[in-house]
Amino acid sequence: MKVPDEYEPVQLIALLRSQGPQLRTHYFRPQSDLSYLIKCSVRGNTFRAFAHLALKPSEIFREWTHRYFTNKRIADLSTITRQPQYDQFLEAAVVDLTQAWSKRSGQQLKFGASRKLTNLLFKSLIRFVAIPDSARQVLIPLLHVPHDRFCFATIRRSANSGQFGASLRIPKNASMGFITSAPQYDAIQELMRRISTAADEPAITVDLVAWDSTH
Repeated sequence: MKVPDEYEPVQLIALLRSQGPQLRTHYFRPQSDLSYLIKCSVRGNTFRAFAHLALKPSEIFREWTHRYFTNKRIADLSTITRQPQYDQFLEAAVVDLTQAWSKRSGQQLKFGASRKLTNLLFKSLIRFVAIPDSARQVLIPLLHVPHDRFCFATIRRSANSGQFGASLRIPKNASMGFITSAPQYDAIQELMRRISTAADEPAITVDLVAWDSTH
């Protein structure tokens, strides 16, 4: 199993600044196949965390995504220009997914997992060609960062340093289950925005450096 990299704050900012533009250009290339974007948004390494469900977790998630993201919802996503609008749109998706998951799986979807699944999906979904490039460029800085052990390892020393606001302790083994409440989630997202802002990059670059550049 690959060991996530950790960085001192100055190292992380330099990495975000040097690799960010190229990683964003490469990852956010428009894609015409919506089914492909849905399928590749969440991989087996994430679905393996869900056990003893009535159906396969990948089946539940992808079935919900195809149902929820109608042409109208994709069009609505394309019109978003401000963070509060995006946050509200994202939260509505989280609520709907949580309800669908409970009905189809027989289990409650935990807080951290619901946010990770939807954030991975939105990261992939805005590559869809039905979203104009001008809208895509507006949406990229609004994306929330999916949280997993790679992301947490990347920001752990910065979180503890206090250089980006109140010091936050992130355990070495933290993964998506580490996030259990809205205040904690919001604090982590704000931390990643402050780190990325110091590098003149959008927050999602933290994920591109932590995950995409190493896999």
